[in-house]
Amino acid sequence: MSARENILNRLRNGSASHPAMHRNAAHDACGQISHASNVSITTDRMRQQFIELLRANHAQVMETDDLGLAESVVTCLQELGITQLMGSEEVRFLLGEQGEMPIQWQPWPTKGNDAEKKETLFSRTPAAITTATAGIVETGSLVLIPSATEPRSLSLIPPTHLVIIRERDLYPDLENYIAHSPWGLSMPTNIVLVSGPSKTADIQQTLAYGAHGPSKLVVFLVS
Repeated sequence: MSARENILNRLRNGSASHPAMHRNAAHDACGQISHASNVSITTDRMRQQFIELLRANHAQVMETDDLGLAESVVTCLQELGITQLMGSEEVRFLLGEQGEMPIQWQPWPTKGNDAEKKETLFSRTPAAITTATAGIVETGSLVLIPSATEPRSLSLIPPTHLVIIRERDLYPDLENYIAHSPWGLSMPTNIVLVSGPSKTADIQQTLAYGAHGPSKLVVFLVS
C-alpha cells in the first residue's frame, strides 16, 4: 500500500467513526436538534460527540456548571503545576472572587505597546483563559471571536490554553451556527476555529505538540 493510499484510508476511517450531523439541523424548543427528515438528535448526543472529538484531538474536557467552574479551573491548573493565569476581566467575573484562589491572576495588558505585550505573553504567561462563542459538534471545534479584551494572541501564544464554553452554545455544524448568529451586516473580521492543541508531524508521521501554538488545550463545558 502506497503512502497516499494509507493516508486516504485513515481519513475515510476517521470520517466513518464520527458521522457528521445533518446540515439542515436546527435547535428546537425541547433542547433537541430537529432534522428536515423529522429525526431529532438530543443535546446529550451532541455533547457526547463534541467531547469525544475534542478528546480524540488530544484536548482535555472538563464538564462543570457555573457553581463549579472556578473550582474546576483551579484544580486543572494545580494538576498542571501552573500558578499564573491570564485572561480578561469578563472571565475573571465569571470565575468569581479570586482572593483565596491559589492562582496569580494576570489581566490582559490593555495598556503598553505591542512589544511589551508580546514579551509578557511569550515570557511570563504559562496559561491563558478565553471564552468560546460556539462549539461545532460536527468537527469538535471551538469558535473564538477575538476582541479587544480577548485578542487572538491569548489563544495562540501561551503554552496552555483554557477555554470556557456553554452547552447551550453547541451547534451541529458551522453552517448552522452562522445561520443562527445575530451578526447581520457586521460579521466578525476574524474568527478562530480551535479543534485541539497545536500539532505538526514530520515525514514519518510522528506528531509533535506545541509547534505553532499551545501544546495543551483544556475545555470547560458549562451546563
